[in-house]
Amino acid sequence: MGHEEYLREKEWECYLRGKISEYAYHTPVTASEYRGLLDWMLEGHCLHTNPFGLTNAEGKPMDYIKALRMEKPR
Repeated sequence: MGHEEYLREKEWECYLRGKISEYAYHTPVTASEYRGLLDWMLEGHCLHTNPFGLTNAEGKPMDYIKALRMEKPR
């Protein structure tokens, strides 16, 4: 990986961390939820989608954290 590519990746990760911080201002997240969401977004996904295919009552994708919390065993 070249220096410029590395810098672009780090800038992108910084941008995504900012988006997650904005989200976490309204919806507190745990450290493991944060890491999972960051990994999900680094793969190219939006924080307003989820890997579980869960949707809300209107049929729209649930955001990652809400869906993750529904998938966790209670």
